[in-house]
Amino acid sequence: MRRIFDANLVGLIETTRLALPLLERSRGAIVNITSTVADQPFANMSVYSASKAALLALTRAWAQELAPLGIRVNAVSPGPIETPVYAHEKLRITAAQLEALGPAVLAGVPMKRFGKPDEVAPVIAFLASTEASYATGAQYTVGGGIEA
Repeated sequence: MRRIFDANLVGLIETTRLALPLLERSRGAIVNITSTVADQPFANMSVYSASKAALLALTRAWAQELAPLGIRVNAVSPGPIETPVYAHEKLRITAAQLEALGPAVLAGVPMKRFGKPDEVAPVIAFLASTEASYATGAQYTVGGGIEA
């Protein structure tokens, strides 16, 4: 449990604290990666879901706190994405087990498929760019139709 919160929340808080002077000078942007499970948790993923929900709350609070410094803070919430590392590191299951879970997971995805990392990356890049200069405190869901 602690390992998941350390990875998903505590490390991010510490890194952001250290980066704040640079972010303020550059009027930078923070894009946090949450998950659709922050809003719609799955059984057996309670700690992971809670850590992502906490990150979403942190994103919204930081958006208000850091806006006067010229720093924008947004969140991207991917749905199920094809990444073997995710399956192994976060869920502690094998790729074969994840594949077996596929139909149950995809039952809640209107597009009926897993997403790909290159379908999430452009949203992150946009939010980090000056093209999104008025966006802060927002959650962008990239989940094949899953609503946040």
